Amino acid sequence: ENDNEGMLTQAVVSIYAANGGAAQWPFIYNKYKACNLQDKIHLTQKLAAIISRMNNTQYALQGIEQLKTVGVDYKGSGAGPFIIKFLNNIKDQRAKLNDTASVKAADEAIGQINDAK
Repeated sequence: ENDNEGMLTQAVVSIYAANGGAAQWPFIYNKYKACNLQDKIHLTQKLAAIISRMNNTQYALQGIEQLKTVGVDYKGSGAGPFIIKFLNNIKDQRAKLNDTASVKAADEAIGQINDAK
């Protein structure tokens, strides 16, 4: 984990996001936050998948916030609808986990992306 960069980082994050859980979340989250927009777009589906299934509300909220930030900041580049699609899926999956805080956060994130100029 500690000595990777570039494509290797993306591969590690991708594997962790697809197969990991709360134990891998800090690594996934920090790498996603630090990567450029193109890498974020490539990793968003896998990030959304771990947010959807992870058994940790606080981590799910962090992920939702990060996705919202990408959606708002890059709405002008077309990221808004792309991110909203994943937030809707996260919302549905978190509802199945009875995670009302994450469902509410996803709803609010969708609203903020829609309202962004």
